[in-house]
Amino acid sequence: MCGICGIAGQISSQPDQIKNMLTAMQHRGPDDQGAWHNPTTALGAVRLAIIDPSAAGHQPMSNSAGNIWIAYNGEMYNFREEQDKLAQAGHQFQSNSDTEVVLKLYEIYGNDFLQRLRGIFALAIYDQRPGPNYQQLLLARDPLGIKPLLYHSGEQSLVFASEMKGLLAHTGIPRTINLRALAELLNYGSIPQPTTFLQGVHMLLPAHYLTYRDGKMALHKYWEFDRTLGADLEKLLYPELVSLLRNNLEAVVKSQLVSDVPVGAFLSGGVDSAALVALMAKVSPQPIKTFSIGFTEEGRNIDETARAEQIAQYIGTDHTRIQITGVEVREQLRQFVRALDQPSVDGLNSYLVAKAASPYLKVAISGLGGDELFAGYPWFNRLVNFATWQKSLLGQIVLTVIARLASWPIFDRFPPGQKFSRAINKLRGFSNITNKFLSENQIFSKIGVDQLLTPTNKDWLRQQPPGQLANSLLPTKEQPNATSVIQQTSLMTLQTYTQNQLLRDMDAVSMYQSLEVRVPYLDTQLLNLAINLPDYTKLGYRNFFFSRPATYRSSGNKRILIDAVRDLLPPDIDQQTKLGFSLPLEYWLKTDLQPIMNELLSPEIVAKRGLFRPQVIQNLRTDFMNNRVSWTAVWLPMIIELWCQEILDTTN
Repeated sequence: MCGICGIAGQISSQPDQIKNMLTAMQHRGPDDQGAWHNPTTALGAVRLAIIDPSAAGHQPMSNSAGNIWIAYNGEMYNFREEQDKLAQAGHQFQSNSDTEVVLKLYEIYGNDFLQRLRGIFALAIYDQRPGPNYQQLLLARDPLGIKPLLYHSGEQSLVFASEMKGLLAHTGIPRTINLRALAELLNYGSIPQPTTFLQGVHMLLPAHYLTYRDGKMALHKYWEFDRTLGADLEKLLYPELVSLLRNNLEAVVKSQLVSDVPVGAFLSGGVDSAALVALMAKVSPQPIKTFSIGFTEEGRNIDETARAEQIAQYIGTDHTRIQITGVEVREQLRQFVRALDQPSVDGLNSYLVAKAASPYLKVAISGLGGDELFAGYPWFNRLVNFATWQKSLLGQIVLTVIARLASWPIFDRFPPGQKFSRAINKLRGFSNITNKFLSENQIFSKIGVDQLLTPTNKDWLRQQPPGQLANSLLPTKEQPNATSVIQQTSLMTLQTYTQNQLLRDMDAVSMYQSLEVRVPYLDTQLLNLAINLPDYTKLGYRNFFFSRPATYRSSGNKRILIDAVRDLLPPDIDQQTKLGFSLPLEYWLKTDLQPIMNELLSPEIVAKRGLFRPQVIQNLRTDFMNNRVSWTAVWLPMIIELWCQEILDTTN
């Protein structure tokens, strides 16, 4: 795993830029560093050595002819199988690294090599071979966007890096906040890709590759979700589906343990991480190192560490529980925000567990993705209920009337972030299932964002095209309607919350600790199987009015995942309710973090930054202290200001 960067175009005066970019990303690869350039192109990489940690894996790496170069950030889990095939065909290798296999596949198959990669990656390949299909720089990201890649395209060059911090170390990258991105960040808590927080900087979309040739850039999509398996799976009996899922889970976990350094895991106490750790322990000759985070009395109601310790003891892991206090968070807050590659409402929980694991591990397994595939989030129940109402004429009429009444302008007058305003916004989402989904996790409504922004920023934003997040979730010719509401919800969640927030934040905060995190549930083959499983295998419980907490057994949530690993876990694993990996931030913000909240949201600081109306921010702070708004309404503006101080205002 690495951090990569590069420049294409006129670079004769820019070799030092690559050095600065690598220095800014040193945390991503403390084991090795390298750079290569010619008159038109420069590549750089910092390396966290996981597979073949010898000097033979040094990057950037070239083919034997020296006319193709690669900078690679990733893990190819099937590299040994592909290497064996290539060796049998007479190809020779100088290392045991997956980087060399990826390079050889490109040399043989050209741009189609991406179809042969099974893993997580962001890569850059510069091809100097003569010919119309060569003489190009190629950038690519894995299908789910687990590894990041950002770029800035100017008149004379293309600059790219694994992180915003790497890009900003290049003196040609503007540091202007993208107000459209700011608005969507306030809406959803994260920024929808390919947009980023800075104008002119883009994220390469998941499942895409970019070619840059003769100063011209082109984007191509190379992978789609496979929705064709459903009909065949519907024919199988439930025990057959359980067996099929178990076999796939075992194969994926085994493949993702490939490493020349120890691999551990995050064990939250929930079903997703417990299932993976149990499967890891089944094939590992040594006890798996596992880590969980707990709290003092203020977080007792969300603390899952007792469960985690019970599961760890049952499986036989080498388990560590870390207790976090508000004082520790206050002391680490600036470092956490420096780790974030872009402002986000999330990421602190991942930062804390990664920091706890990093002294012991270079690689950790995460259960991220299980909720997406097996209907674990609470909004799955709510969207199924919503869709059930939509199917009847009476339901359609009721939902339409509610959405229209909630859209009356009189409700726009209520202060942003207040519980009543958020409730009204959820009712406005009753117009269709896409809007219902987007309203589930909104922090500020569109009206709330207008109230927050300064008049100048609001007027500028109104002159710009609207955000495209809702449209990006609509069916297309390539991706028609999902076969069920549960499948549609899984796909919408993966394309928004998972890619834009969870995966992006997890990569940034874990790699800041020089820790690689792998996510077996998001393996493409397992994902395609799980997405197409019949609905009854994932969700059973129905409540047409409310979605109250229930145990996994009574609700039917994740039924098939639990049954697939039932023999490896405690017998009562399905008798627990889902808590989620959360923190007692509301309490901390009113106690240990209150001084830094007051500082960052003071009228002077807010006015100096020029993004928000100082009085509206002060009202939010007062409303939070009086329990009228959620903690996210003050936390997000705090993080935005702190990120600007730590990243935007600094000089690399």
